[in-house]
Amino acid sequence: IAIIVDKNPVKYRCDINAKDQAILKPRNTVKRGKMKFRGHSRNDNSTEKYEIGDVLVAKVISADRLNSPELTTVGKYLGKKRNGIIISIDPPKVPRVIGRSGSMIKMLKRLTKSNIFVTQNGRIWINGDSFELERLLIETIYKIEREAHTRGLTDRIEEFIKNEKEKR
Repeated sequence: IAIIVDKNPVKYRCDINAKDQAILKPRNTVKRGKMKFRGHSRNDNSTEKYEIGDVLVAKVISADRLNSPELTTVGKYLGKKRNGIIISIDPPKVPRVIGRSGSMIKMLKRLTKSNIFVTQNGRIWINGDSFELERLLIETIYKIEREAHTRGLTDRIEEFIKNEKEKR
């Protein structure tokens, strides 16, 4: 999950919760291919698509020690996210939030009726049906982060969510 912090005519600079800011070039925001518009081409290489502060789900397409990471928003599930809340957790705890073959995240989505997008940089985008369910989901994710080293976490988290929903 990247947040646009600066833009100029040739590129966007994005905060990706890493040592360096990432670069998103306009050519990496549009699907390439033969698209026929009457008299118009899709080769618009200007930074008019996103604004400073926009939240993007992006993929790192190149990264090395000398250059800033380069991003793309072309692909399934990638692009600008509207609405929702972003929270951050410690990146090494991300696999625990996802769970073995997605078991934890599927349970979180089912029990809180929310959309969740977890990324490798530790940022999580949440968009729920209600404010209460979003708050419960955020509390639950922070609980997973705190207790990531313990056994039987999925069962305890399921119990925690059910108990909290009864209280509210």
